[in-house]
Amino acid sequence: SRQVLVEGIEQAGPEVHAMWKHALEVLLRYRGTQRIKKILLLGLGGGGELKMISRSFPEASLTVVEHDPEMIALAKELKLYAPYSFPTMICDDAKHALKNLQGEFDVIVVDLFRGEVPSPLSTDSEFLRSVHELLSPQGYLLVNVYKNKEIFTSIRTAFHSLREWLFGWNYVGLFQRKTVEECAVSGYRPLRQWPDLNTFESIP
Repeated sequence: SRQVLVEGIEQAGPEVHAMWKHALEVLLRYRGTQRIKKILLLGLGGGGELKMISRSFPEASLTVVEHDPEMIALAKELKLYAPYSFPTMICDDAKHALKNLQGEFDVIVVDLFRGEVPSPLSTDSEFLRSVHELLSPQGYLLVNVYKNKEIFTSIRTAFHSLREWLFGWNYVGLFQRKTVEECAVSGYRPLRQWPDLNTFESIP
C-alpha cells in the first residue's frame, strides 16, 4: 500500500494499514450479526483506512471529520478510497463538529493526533460526552492512542472496555457506551435528566 508521511509521521502506509485491518477484524468479531448502518471517523490521516472501512461495512454510510483541508485534498488526490465513493467530509475541529451532527452512529472511530501526540480531546470530558451522545446504545467506539494507553482511563469513565491491545507501537481500544447510571458508578453523574441531555461532571 502507498505510504503517506506528514512531518515524518506515517499517516497511511503498511504499518497503519496493518493496525486498522486488525482493529476492524476485532470489531467485526464483536459485532456478530448486528447491522452497521452509519460510521463516523474522527481524523482522516492520509485516508488509507477509508477503503478498509467501506469494504468491511459495504452497507454503511461513512462520515469523516478532519480539521486540515490539506489532508482532505491529499486524500482526494491519492484516491486511496477507490473503488468506493469518497465519504461525506466535514472540515472542522472535531469537538465543534460533534455538536452539530444529528442522529446516532453505529461505529465511531477516534484517530485524532498532532504529530505523534494524541489530541487532548481524547481526555476532554465535553468531547467524550458528545461522543457518548452520538454513539448508538449498542454501538462501538474504536480508539487509537498510539503509545499513550493511560488515555483509556478517561474513556472508561463513560464507556465499557471490550478489549484493549497493543499492535506494533499503537494501543487500540474497543468500547461500548455506558448508561448514565453506570457512568455515575464510574465517578460521573448526569447534570440533567436522561435522555434529554447526557452531560457529565466529575464527582470530587
